[in-house]
Amino acid sequence: MNNSPSKANKKIPNEKEIKGSFIKNENVKLNENLKESEIRYRRLFETAKDGILILDFETGSILDANPFIVKTIDLPLEEILGKKLWEIGLFSNKEESERAFIELKTMGYIRFEDMPIQRRDGKIIEVEFISNVYLESKTKVIQCNVRDITERIKTETALKISEQNLKNQNTEYANLNKEYSRLNEELSKNISRIQHINNDLIISKEKAVESDKLKSAFLANMSHEIRTPMNAISGFSELLLQTGLTDGDISRYVHIINASSQHLLSIISDIMDISKIEAGQFSVESESVDINKLMGELFDTYEKIVDLKKLRLIYSPEKPNNLIQLTTDGNRIKQIICNLLNNAIKFTNKGEINFGYRLKENSMEFFVKDNGIGIALEDQSLIFTRFSQIASSKKQLNSGNGLGLSISKALVEKLGGTIAVHSKPGTGSSFIFTIPFLN
Repeated sequence: MNNSPSKANKKIPNEKEIKGSFIKNENVKLNENLKESEIRYRRLFETAKDGILILDFETGSILDANPFIVKTIDLPLEEILGKKLWEIGLFSNKEESERAFIELKTMGYIRFEDMPIQRRDGKIIEVEFISNVYLESKTKVIQCNVRDITERIKTETALKISEQNLKNQNTEYANLNKEYSRLNEELSKNISRIQHINNDLIISKEKAVESDKLKSAFLANMSHEIRTPMNAISGFSELLLQTGLTDGDISRYVHIINASSQHLLSIISDIMDISKIEAGQFSVESESVDINKLMGELFDTYEKIVDLKKLRLIYSPEKPNNLIQLTTDGNRIKQIICNLLNNAIKFTNKGEINFGYRLKENSMEFFVKDNGIGIALEDQSLIFTRFSQIASSKKQLNSGNGLGLSISKALVEKLGGTIAVHSKPGTGSSFIFTIPFLN
């Protein structure tokens, strides 16, 4: 006989019992999941590389702290729990901490990007502080995350310093580049000035060499010019000592000695004048000059001299019968015209010499014209140069000391006027100088 219960006697669970069993199983699973979640959170809490503090929502007291924050602020966990944030150095004072706590409870979130913390050993570290409110088992709690940004601050500071240094370097480079451009421009100008100076030095050297040659030629010629009248004076003076001379011989010898003395005196006067001009000690007088009287005296003097050379002297005053007065230095005017007349006589072998004056609006124009050998255009700029003469050939200088025209130019300019020459070879020369009216 089979004693096992039959299928008819087996109890079948009803719907309520099935539902209760399912809920029980789900609660078991939920509890297990919550335990696993709590374990995972705790593991993360303990191993986090940021400091974590859990605060009581109502009081702000610290309920928990992870190892990283313990290490960061250098306080044991037991000295942290139950304390307020300001008591562990997260805020500089109680008032500041309480203000932040009120803001956190009101807003549910606060953040300080750069907060200094003073450790127990007095060392200051920089942290980023973020705090927010959340629910845990239907209870509000506060989680504070503290991240050490000391190295980041150092890096940012170093970057800022590097950036500033770079800006300074760029500014310095720009200034140096500007200074370089200025110096380069100045150098270019200096090089250009040096080139001009070198060119001027070359020209000056050439002029100095030419002047030295002219002075050497002048001294040689001057020696000859002085020796000629001196020889005449000496020679004919000795002849006067001889006996048996006729009155005609004596008169002729005395005339030659007198003429030679005047010639020598003129040479010495020219040398004295050119010396004064070069020394800057040249002066002129100012007086009222009767021009017609002065020019008439010159005509009387030079008419005989010109006649000896078989030339004709023409005097051409613009207003010979009027009283023409000019405030100037009469002796210098006479000296200028004498030099020009002597020059004309020297270079004119036949024909005539014409001199006179013309009245201009603000000046008086004097002229001396001849139909002598003339002067080439390229030589006209040289004739007023000291110690210079125009060669009648390329190898030989004309007679004379070469000072007359140079002295005349200096005299005219000292009197406030100008002098010029118009000439062509073979057709004669025309020298014109003007003296301004001062009265």
